[in-house]
Amino acid sequence: MYEDVNRYLNGLKKWKSELTRLREIILDCGLIEDFKWMHPCYTDNGKNIVLIHEFKDYCAILFHKGVINQRH
Repeated sequence: MYEDVNRYLNGLKKWKSELTRLREIILDCGLIEDFKWMHPCYTDNGKNIVLIHEFKDYCAILFHKGVINQRH
């Protein structure tokens, strides 16, 4: 696991448990954890797949457009 992601999650005031659970689910899928754009980002074969992000009133899982061409 990526230390910057640990610091990010530990610093959250809202959505910590939800984003921590999303992290666990994503890592179970075999994606590689990284930290980009000040948020946890998960990749496959060097391509960005998904980002987890907190907002004021909700948290989100954001899929990158590059995921379309990942698997054939």
